[in-house]
Amino acid sequence: MIPGGLIRRTVCLLAVLVGSHTTPAQTNPLDLPPSPFSLPASTEPQSASLERDAARALELLAANTNAAVQKALAEIREMKEKLAAMETNAWQKDPLLLTCDRFIEKTHDWVMDKHHNELQAAMTCFDSTNDQATVAARRRLESDLTGMMDFVLFKELGDNPNFAPLQKSLYESLEIVFESNTNASRPDFFKFWRFDRFIGSPDTNEPVADFSYTNLQQQIHIRYDLLVASIAKIQLEQRIPPEAVAGLKYGHLYRTLDGMCEVYLEVHTPPELQNLREDLRRKLVDLSWLDK
Repeated sequence: MIPGGLIRRTVCLLAVLVGSHTTPAQTNPLDLPPSPFSLPASTEPQSASLERDAARALELLAANTNAAVQKALAEIREMKEKLAAMETNAWQKDPLLLTCDRFIEKTHDWVMDKHHNELQAAMTCFDSTNDQATVAARRRLESDLTGMMDFVLFKELGDNPNFAPLQKSLYESLEIVFESNTNASRPDFFKFWRFDRFIGSPDTNEPVADFSYTNLQQQIHIRYDLLVASIAKIQLEQRIPPEAVAGLKYGHLYRTLDGMCEVYLEVHTPPELQNLREDLRRKLVDLSWLDK
């Protein structure tokens, strides 16, 4: 939570740096990157870099007369062909694997292109000091704002048909993890009640745990307006430039969407495909030593 003492202290610390900016943060809930489901068919998946490395090695060392090198190249050629067939099969069975593989880093690129100034403002506001007391206060403030933005983005992404399937896949993937490891602790963004006292939600008691995706949607929708208003209130009281708060949100947006893709790929990529990729990486490293 955000104690009143911290708010008062941070007002003094930030007011000098950010002047008289008191306009609430203006971020459009519909200001989101292109849909992961409408990327051009020519969009290259991130995993293609491994096959490019293999193709480059096959081309550069084709004329090498070293017997060990030629043996390694033959193995790499066979593994590369097997990998291409295995990936095609996996993507046909689970198209979201290919969607996630293509979409990773796309939100980062979009944010850097469209909202670079806001990201820079956030860095200036929250990171530009050498005073340790100021750093600690800003880190706590940044953490609390980002925590509330977790829920704000959950609602905004979940309301958008371009991103709702990807968001839902994250929670379904995490349920698989929790079912296989009952000792795993759920991340903070499952605790939809954790800001209730600060935002003025009428129900401030920890509820009976229902971590289903449907219940999370319902509970966060109830709190959405209070969360948005509380973020704006903090911004006003702290005199934080509106672009700095927007920068926090856009930075968290690309980390959230990239994280959704990473979790899905980690949980749903067939083990035999993961193993083949690792074997090919090791074989390319071994080849680099043979070629020295």
